Amino acid sequence: MRPYHQIPIFECGEPLTAIPLELFAVESPHPYEKLGAPYGKHSPYYLRQSVIENLIQAQNYLDVLHPNWRIQIFDAYRPIA
Repeated sequence: MRPYHQIPIFECGEPLTAIPLELFAVESPHPYEKLGAPYGKHSPYYLRQSVIENLIQAQNYLDVLHPNWRIQIFDAYRPIA
């Protein structure tokens, strides 16, 4: 068993929300989809709303420093399957 498997996962109740992909650099289709990950009808680009808000704030700050740069999102929602 890997050490992180011993850490319990608790549902915080915060909804998953679609990441506004136009604000960030993403690969489409998602790399895990290319490998056959079972996302089904769900997008891999979902996160908790508070995480999205923080990413948008970080992207806005990056826009001030480097207007043509984008935060690249490599990973977000992963189904248990």
